[in-house]
Amino acid sequence: MLRPSDIDKIIQLSIIWIARNPQHQGVHRLADQLARGSKALVLHFAGLAGAR
Repeated sequence: MLRPSDIDKIIQLSIIWIARNPQHQGVHRLADQLARGSKALVLHFAGLAGAR
């Protein structure tokens, strides 16, 4: 299981890669995956906290 610090490092490295490789064909896919994953995490923890 990944620790929060592992997740943070993956996100940091992904954002750095995106910034350094804007012309790469996979940059948009990676950015979209980061956005979807971040949204899913926020919704998950909001649900656990009782938010609607």
